[in-house]
Amino acid sequence: MKYTEFTFIDYLFSTVWLLIFTVIVYYIKEKNRTNPLYKYFIHAYIYKLIMGLLFAVVYLYVYGGGDTIAYWEGSDILNKLFYESPSSYFSEIWRNTSENKIMPSCYNLKTGYPPVWIYFEPNSWFVSKFSSFISFFSFGSYLVLNLIFSFLSFFVSFRFYLFVNRVTSIKSNLILIAIMFIPSASFWCGGISKDTIVYIFCLIAIMSFWKLIYEKFNVLSLIIFLFSAFILIQSRAFVLLAIVSPLLIILVFRLNRHKSFITRVITRSIGITLTVLVIGLFINYSSIFGEFSISNIVNTAEITYNDFQVNEKYTGKRYDLEMEDFSTPSLIKVFPKAVFTAIYRPYIWEAESVLMLLNGLESILLIIFSIQLLRKTKFKKSTDLNTSTSTQDFIIFCISFVLILGFFVGLTSVLFGVLSRLKSLILPFFTLFLFNRMRQDKLDNITEK
Repeated sequence: MKYTEFTFIDYLFSTVWLLIFTVIVYYIKEKNRTNPLYKYFIHAYIYKLIMGLLFAVVYLYVYGGGDTIAYWEGSDILNKLFYESPSSYFSEIWRNTSENKIMPSCYNLKTGYPPVWIYFEPNSWFVSKFSSFISFFSFGSYLVLNLIFSFLSFFVSFRFYLFVNRVTSIKSNLILIAIMFIPSASFWCGGISKDTIVYIFCLIAIMSFWKLIYEKFNVLSLIIFLFSAFILIQSRAFVLLAIVSPLLIILVFRLNRHKSFITRVITRSIGITLTVLVIGLFINYSSIFGEFSISNIVNTAEITYNDFQVNEKYTGKRYDLEMEDFSTPSLIKVFPKAVFTAIYRPYIWEAESVLMLLNGLESILLIIFSIQLLRKTKFKKSTDLNTSTSTQDFIIFCISFVLILGFFVGLTSVLFGVLSRLKSLILPFFTLFLFNRMRQDKLDNITEK
């Protein structure tokens, strides 16, 4: 099966689903007419759908298909397998395709055969598995499935926008820009892709874990977090580490914030030590965590890094972090360069396509914005009196998340095209950090006056 252009089925059922989504959006808007946070609700909806459509058009007509078409083909084949043999379908859903390199006999000419290059790569094939549940409602249409992904990305993003407004004191219009209107994040996390799935469940995991920390223990929040964690482990495991590690530290500080000084020092020391030990256990013991241990993730990063460096099948401009090996000293040495690369590159002169040119413009604006804040912000001035505890904790999480995830992304991408895609999850959190610093700088100036 080769998907080369949008068909009549695509246009017909896309129109039907578009009408359904639009009715839902207008209903929610009317229900929250007096809430100022919903002022740009419809604008954000239209923008996200346009970016999702642009994603589909670019991949189909510019890139000639790519992984997004393969994910759709895989999900459609799984749906056909379900109609032929439900037991075989669920067996495939739970089957680990990395166990051997043999295509199972349940696939045939009637069901079709999954794209080999994603089928034997468990993280990629998981995207097709996940998409197959949604694909039952897409009538076999790529464009409809892409539209549903775009809507889910929009809806979860807006929920996260409301969440950040609730837990921080950053201006709502700045939060809206950071979460809903960053072009590269909306483009790369708005279609049928692993990045969209990771983005959606990353936001859900953060919101549910935060509720467990700051609100009364809720079984539903715990279940949602565990489900989101499962999805992230199956798709991109190191993102879960970037979420959990800073939130565990915040939890330790949260639990004893109103205790005496001595109690805080002792309990925080014990809590941080336990957290570090848990992370160390995660790092060192592959027998417990299997392929999702950090040791295996680093091994995978090394293989990916070396493969991108020498494999001529991967086209496009490369960058080099000048790593000698993947030993601990080398990883520590390259950490600042990897994070900087993940946040601020590609530069505009490193672009070789229109999309990368837009990424370059985005990077220049981010660099200018960062330099202005560094010049204006007085880091010696205490901001505890001006910033809520919840805001402080969330900003600590944001910068910790950016540093951890930025390191993995900068380390493993190698190709600027891959970097532009993987960094999309970092940008909203880094932008929130910058916006908070901008707001705090203004508050400091007011306090000084």
